[in-house]
Amino acid sequence: MIPSQKFLLPKTYLDRQNRCNSRYYFISYSHKDEKQIFELLNELYIKKVNYWYDAELDPGDIWNERVEGIITNPHCVGTIIFMSCNSLISDAVQQELKKSLEIREKRDSFRITPIIIGAKDAISLLNSVSEQNEAFYFSTEYDMFKNLVHNDVYIKFEKAKDSIISNSQMDNVMEDHYVNFRGSFIHELPHYSDGINQIYQLGKFPFEEDGQEKPIEWQLVANDDKLYYFVTKYCIDFVDKSNIEKTINEVKRTIHNRCLENISLIDEEFLTDYFSQISYALPTDYADRNRQQLLRLFWVRSKSDLEYDYSFFNTQNIKIEGKIKRDQLNAGIRLVMVINNNKIGGE
Repeated sequence: MIPSQKFLLPKTYLDRQNRCNSRYYFISYSHKDEKQIFELLNELYIKKVNYWYDAELDPGDIWNERVEGIITNPHCVGTIIFMSCNSLISDAVQQELKKSLEIREKRDSFRITPIIIGAKDAISLLNSVSEQNEAFYFSTEYDMFKNLVHNDVYIKFEKAKDSIISNSQMDNVMEDHYVNFRGSFIHELPHYSDGINQIYQLGKFPFEEDGQEKPIEWQLVANDDKLYYFVTKYCIDFVDKSNIEKTINEVKRTIHNRCLENISLIDEEFLTDYFSQISYALPTDYADRNRQQLLRLFWVRSKSDLEYDYSFFNTQNIKIEGKIKRDQLNAGIRLVMVINNNKIGGE
C-alpha cells in the first residue's frame, strides 16, 4: 500500500546533493511496519548512512520486480531486512530475501542484516507467526528465515540504529563528507541524476551524425581534500592504440577552465580502487558505430615492469586476461578528469 503521509517519508541516498559515495543498503520491510521503520530511516539519513527503499509497492504487498535491479546493482553492498509478524508473510520481503541470499552466494562481502521487530528474539517471532499462520511453519520460507537468524545472528530493533551505523562504516556506506566546491562552479554545470549517480556535463565531443557537438557526461566518483575525480559516463569513442593520445587531446581542447588539473585515460589502479563507484562502460551511439569488432572493450592504462602499457577491460569493468593482439583492435576511450578545488574561485 502507499505509505501514509502523516509521517515524514525518509529520503534515500539519491536525494543527497553532490554526494560522492554510490554504495548503499537495500531496505526490505513490510509497509504495515512503516511508522517505526521510517522514523529509524530518517535518523539514519541524518547520520549519512546511504540506503534505498521502495515506498510504492502495490496493495497486497506484492513484490515489484523492478526492485531486483536495485538489489543486484554492484553498488548495493547489502540488505537490511526488518523481520516482523507482517514482513515474514510478505511476498515482497520473501522475494527480496531470496534474491539477497543468491547475491551473497556470489559475493561474500554482501551483508544481510536481520532486525527483529515486536518480539524478544527471533525464535519467538517465528513461533508467533506460525501460530497465526500454520501454513507458514511448513513452508520453505520458514526454513529460509530460520536459517538466516541461526546462532542468534540478528539485531533487536531498539539497537538497530547504532548497529547499522557501525556496519555502514565498515562497508563504506556512509557519506562521510559532502562534495563542497567553493564558489558556484559545480552548481552552474548542467547535471542530472541517472538513478544511481549524479552526472555532470563539461566539455564537448562530436558524436552526432549531423556534426553537432554534445556535452561530455562525467560521473563524480571520488574526492580528497582538494582534488575531485570524474569519470566519463560513456566510452566516448572507439580508436586504435595509436590514436589514444590524439583523442584525449581533442577532449582537453574543449575544456577551458583554470580549475582543471588533468584529463587522462582511466588507469587500472584507479578503476580497481573505485570499482564499486564507477558505473559500467557503455558506449555512446557515435562510439559504437566506430567499433570494428564484436567485443565492446575499452582501453585502460596499466603499469607493467615500471613502465606504462595498455590493457583491455570489458563493459563490466573487468580486465580481459590472456593474449590479445592490441595493435589489431580498436577499443573505447574512457577518461578521468581531475578538478582542483583550491583553484575554484581563485587564481
